[in-house]
Amino acid sequence: MSQTKVAPDFLARSTSRKMKAFRLRKVLRWWPLLIILIALVAAAFPSVLAPYNPDLTNLAARLEGPGFRYGAQHFLLGTDSLGRDVLSRVIWGVRPSVVVAVVAVLVAGVSGSTLGIVAGTIEGGVGTIIMRFADMVLSIPFFLLAILVVAALGPSLVNVVVVLALVRWPIYARVAYGQSIEVSKRESVRSAIALGARQWRVMRYHILPEVLAPLIVVATLEVGSMIVYEAALSFIGLGTQPPAPSWGSMLSEGEQYVSTAWWISTFPGLALFVLALSVNRLGDLIRDVLDPKS
Repeated sequence: MSQTKVAPDFLARSTSRKMKAFRLRKVLRWWPLLIILIALVAAAFPSVLAPYNPDLTNLAARLEGPGFRYGAQHFLLGTDSLGRDVLSRVIWGVRPSVVVAVVAVLVAGVSGSTLGIVAGTIEGGVGTIIMRFADMVLSIPFFLLAILVVAALGPSLVNVVVVLALVRWPIYARVAYGQSIEVSKRESVRSAIALGARQWRVMRYHILPEVLAPLIVVATLEVGSMIVYEAALSFIGLGTQPPAPSWGSMLSEGEQYVSTAWWISTFPGLALFVLALSVNRLGDLIRDVLDPKS
């Protein structure tokens, strides 16, 4: 009798442990969300989190490694060529990356999605013109367009947003265009048109809800790309201008000290890598939730 009771108890405990481990894995797979929340807090309150003024120079403490102490000051990630605290500059560098990425995605997403839905819903030459223009924009190299726009308007964060929006809106347009064509062929949409519904009403109440999920996934994935693009433009001097801290400009400043002061470019590069990876991973998770069949 004792043996017959032990086996079911053992199986029950084993099943319970497996279920707990499964739930823990499901929770831990959302670790990118924690990284992104930390980045958002750092972007919103950098003066609270940063230990020192990111623009405060101290030539007596220049090019000192991580953990360096100078009087009462403790430079956890070291100092750069002007004696500025690397940790403080990394924290302040989150703001331009996050602001540019979010604003550029909103501008490019709204404009591209609208044009894509219009092109996929309205039959005739309008859709063809819009999509051929989108293909033309996609054929232009990114950095060539960036250099042309910034050369004409001048380097600034606003112009970086303009460049990124100009370059990336066709991505949303093509997704919205393909989804709109598929949805517009459904009987419910054809019935609404046959009953006299106007085009804008069909787009708003029938097309947009169906194409919104894939567009959200694309937008989430695009945020990571925008963060990298902003850093690339700042690296070549077309984005955030010194002395304002930016991960791209910090990488550029530390390039000449890679062999002697590796920490100047390593820590902003690591922050850029972790944030971009977290955003891309979050996009994959959102895609799995919104479209489990993909």
